[in-house]
Amino acid sequence: MDEWTIKAALDWTVGYLGRKGDENPRLMAERLLSAACDMPRIQLYVNFDRVLTPQERELLRGYVTRRGAGEPLQYITGEAPFRHITVKVAPGVLIPRPETEVLVSEALAMLPPAPKRIAFDSTIDAWEGDLLKAVQEETSAAESLANQAEDAAHWGTGRRRRAASLSATRRSINAQ
Repeated sequence: MDEWTIKAALDWTVGYLGRKGDENPRLMAERLLSAACDMPRIQLYVNFDRVLTPQERELLRGYVTRRGAGEPLQYITGEAPFRHITVKVAPGVLIPRPETEVLVSEALAMLPPAPKRIAFDSTIDAWEGDLLKAVQEETSAAESLANQAEDAAHWGTGRRRRAASLSATRRSINAQ
């Protein structure tokens, strides 16, 4: 087959990963193809007839080979979802687990509440102020986690990385 459409590439990848024993070959195929084509997964389905470029095909081929060999999807795509953000990951950096999200939620619950802010625009009512505060708090937490993840990606392995992460967490908690 000289030209591969998104649908043909998706179908072939699902079959290949299924034969390799992947637990969820359809989802993995969608995510790999989405990364190779640099488009959201939903766009794959509305562009079934689009032909992959040679670069996209080559990239997908490499991704599928790596996934078929058992490499985690997050290392292949270079990112992992974490709470409300996406963090960069690479081999040697731990992939965030769901348990870590629970740990972060518990740690955030232990922090003292943020001081109330005074709105200078008298047209903001209480509901809008609460909405803005919620967005600000999640953004602050996400920025702190992103900084820690970026720091971890640049550190060596083992104890240095864990020590740096702990130090960054302490700085983040003390800063608040």
